[in-house]
Amino acid sequence: MPLERQPERQKDPKPANTCCNQTKYLWRSVFRKNVRGTPLKISTTMKHLPIYNKEYRDLLLDFKLYLERTGYNKGSREALPSCLREFFYRMEGLGIHGLDGIMPGHILEHWEYLRTRPSQRGGSLGESQINHHLYALKTFMNFREAVGDLESNPFGALAFPKPEHPPRKVLSTEEIKALYGACETLRDHAMLSLFYGCG
Repeated sequence: MPLERQPERQKDPKPANTCCNQTKYLWRSVFRKNVRGTPLKISTTMKHLPIYNKEYRDLLLDFKLYLERTGYNKGSREALPSCLREFFYRMEGLGIHGLDGIMPGHILEHWEYLRTRPSQRGGSLGESQINHHLYALKTFMNFREAVGDLESNPFGALAFPKPEHPPRKVLSTEEIKALYGACETLRDHAMLSLFYGCG
């Protein structure tokens, strides 16, 4: 008895050939599980976005050295260049191949893109993550302006909403007294005084 042919699996339709769609398509592909069933990390993904423009690659290297020499911690020295790499990746897709071609509108467009970019955990990026990307761009642009590479800082005239944080709960005087009353040793009392005095 002849075997029935299985219907061919249809491939995902390729999005329109635009920078924004290409980048979103890349992220959707990256966030699919690998052969071991483990989702790939965002930080690892951004580190490996291809940058073909030599000027951008040199600027990334200079930025890493700047962060190291000015005392940024290890986490920032890794995360901030990764955010900048994603921005350069998108600028290449728009046909902008140099620092002098980056305008305030490009940064605004990148901010709008970040607000809709997929996150590893599903949905879009959180406000704090978006703010971290903007901080990376601002730090980089200020650095290039300080060394004389920018006549006009494209980030200088821009203002973005800051992420909202829940208000802090302040203890009452009675609650503070209760905490001190619960101290059993002088060590406990000294530690509480230290923490309370530091806010």
